[in-house]
Amino acid sequence: MRCLAVAGVAAALAPLPAAAQSAADAAAACSAGTNLPDAVCACVGERAADELNDTQRQWYIHAAGGETDAAQALLGSMSASEIADAATFARTAPMECVRGG
Repeated sequence: MRCLAVAGVAAALAPLPAAAQSAADAAAACSAGTNLPDAVCACVGERAADELNDTQRQWYIHAAGGETDAAQALLGSMSASEIADAATFARTAPMECVRGG
């Protein structure tokens, strides 16, 4: 029993996999930048991890978190299509998550 408790603590302290960390960071940015409920921002975070590439996701995290200079700097490394997709995501994902998906 004690081994299970120690294993549980070790698992809790282990770093999150990159995708999970990306989802957590995007959810935190959503929470910081909006008045949306945590469950909605968790959905946005999961979708960001699934639907956006690393640069788009970092842009979303900075933009949603109000870090406009950092978000602006990332635009130079994105194609027009990537920018359009990231902007569409930022505009539509929160409402889609409010609606349940």
